[in-house]
Amino acid sequence: MMSLTVADCSHLFLSLVCLLLLARGVTSFLGCVNIPAVLGEILLGILIGPTLLGSLFPAISKWLLPVDGSVGSAFQLIIRIVVILLLFVAGMETNLSAIRTEGRKVLWIALGSAFLPFVAGLLLALGFPVLFGVVNGQPFLFASFVGIAFAISALPVIIRILMDLGLYQSKVGTITVAAASLMDLWGWVAFTIILSSFKPTTIQDSAGMLWSHMTLLSFLLGILVGNSPHVPEKAQKLAYGIVIPFLSPLFFLSIGAKVNFAANWQVPLIATIIFLATFSKIAGTFMAGRLNGLSGREALAVGFALNARGAMEIILSEKALEVGLIQPPLFVALVIMALFTSFLGGPVVKHLSRK
Repeated sequence: MMSLTVADCSHLFLSLVCLLLLARGVTSFLGCVNIPAVLGEILLGILIGPTLLGSLFPAISKWLLPVDGSVGSAFQLIIRIVVILLLFVAGMETNLSAIRTEGRKVLWIALGSAFLPFVAGLLLALGFPVLFGVVNGQPFLFASFVGIAFAISALPVIIRILMDLGLYQSKVGTITVAAASLMDLWGWVAFTIILSSFKPTTIQDSAGMLWSHMTLLSFLLGILVGNSPHVPEKAQKLAYGIVIPFLSPLFFLSIGAKVNFAANWQVPLIATIIFLATFSKIAGTFMAGRLNGLSGREALAVGFALNARGAMEIILSEKALEVGLIQPPLFVALVIMALFTSFLGGPVVKHLSRK
């Protein structure tokens, strides 16, 4: 059982305050040059984690991002709570009424946007296991996870992009959000099934799979709350306003403490994943969009918007790393892919939406 002394509590409190202040300073600076906050938070975590600060001043790095002992366990528990709250907020953004309104069109676009990337990731992982470093002895489960990682989108990032561009209530915005909602729901259900099939060997692995069920439940609960007429809109906005600016930076900062990004930087793996995931997602969405009445520019705009993986990809990859389904090099590649696709979406969608 985890027990904390007064000194441990002081260490934990001070490290959390320092991390939040650092994140606020970095994101405020990057905001002046229109760089998304999540990029600054992840880059800051990489800098103060084992990649840079941990190599030069390991004691300072471990004090800021505790990973060992009771303080480290308490820190990880806080991060898990933050992830649950993040997925709850993401679930609240899922618009069931938009899905019902667009109906058949949204369903086919969601299927096209998910099916082609899933097949591409599945076949790539099965055909080139050496590239991915498969070591768990369950290649089909591993390949299925890669397929899901290729297929999933990041609803919170997509909503933010569309709002910033003034497209949230447009035809492209409605279809994109509705399709992303379906894919997020499918992705987390499928991911939970994969982790349930992944044979645990330790208590920690079993706890990791139980944790994946909790994240799925928090996402589903968020959908119910966000679409309930009995929950005031002010309450939903309050939850969003607390979780996103004040709590979510802790999770994205903690990404940098997971692995040494420099030591696990494999250019062929990163380049292959970025290219194939992006091409298959945009191509699948474009074909489905054109077959369902969208113009070429509209179909491309929806494709580039749905290509944004963002926080959902990172959370999914972090859980897979935690239970041993993937190895650090693939984790690094998926995080880089999530960042790249998220930053690519905004400028391209803006260009394609110009009249």
